[in-house]
Amino acid sequence: MVGAPTNTNAAGSTLAIIRAVLSTGFNLIAPQSATVASGVMTLTYSAPHGYEDKVLLRLDGAPGGSLVRRVTASAGSSSLTIPAPGFADGAVSGSLSTRVAPAGWEEVFTDTGVGVFRSTVIGPSSTRFFYRVVDTAAGDSAAEFRGFESMSDVNTGIGPFPTAAQYGGQGISFCRSDLSTPRPWCAIADGRTLYLILAYFNSAIGTGRAFGDMTPYASSDAFCAFTIGGSDVYTYLADSGKPHYVPRIAAGTGSAQTGTRRALFSPSGTTHSYPSPIDGGLVLSRPILVNESGAIRGEMRGMIACSANPISGSLFTIMP
Repeated sequence: MVGAPTNTNAAGSTLAIIRAVLSTGFNLIAPQSATVASGVMTLTYSAPHGYEDKVLLRLDGAPGGSLVRRVTASAGSSSLTIPAPGFADGAVSGSLSTRVAPAGWEEVFTDTGVGVFRSTVIGPSSTRFFYRVVDTAAGDSAAEFRGFESMSDVNTGIGPFPTAAQYGGQGISFCRSDLSTPRPWCAIADGRTLYLILAYFNSAIGTGRAFGDMTPYASSDAFCAFTIGGSDVYTYLADSGKPHYVPRIAAGTGSAQTGTRRALFSPSGTTHSYPSPIDGGLVLSRPILVNESGAIRGEMRGMIACSANPISGSLFTIMP
């Protein structure tokens, strides 16, 4: 994607990806003009904009504040359209700019090679805990992260998950590109949860790390957040072989707990045939997070384990 940060082994490369996805966006450019007709805004640029069709675009500088809309576009075109209900027909005034929209987190503290991120979503089951990412050294496993219940500055926090005893150093390590040559990466995020998959080798193999909220089974569970990651490249987000960490038990007492993730199906997505001989369909299940001596704590938001692989040669598919 045009303007996207790259996954390399350079210091700061992983933090740049997380920052762009969560708080800043990327491919920031200014349109030459914007006009509205019948609730549709057409943005025109001086050169091809590079935005891909259906990407979420953030428009700043328009009357009434920022907009985030899904675009209709071609990456090689110099114009695009977005829905603009409520706008009067005609030219749009203001100092306009557009970017690939971030997920809406805030970077509450920052330092050279360090960023602390927090959800801005206020509402049921939104924990708004802090996630500190340290990326100050080069290397394929140099960037690290840890969750905190609260933080007063970029280096000071209370209620870490994992604790230093559970995972040393600055926290869980990212396994990113093993060379300066950029490798593919994929992020799936909203205002409360980030799943980040970084290709390690020069192949489609990606290693998963994640932090944010899960969906609690108990509405009273105010600590239903997690960090996910293992000590090696082969960490799959729904893989029960690698741990996750939560800040406390569901009752709200104690300190960080460790647990596992379980899915009804293998992470490889090849457990059963497709289409199903039972109903001709595809069986899906949401991975669960298990801790507190085997109790099911909650479910992974937005993630679905697949009973089979309906798309030949693809083990990872983003559904519209």
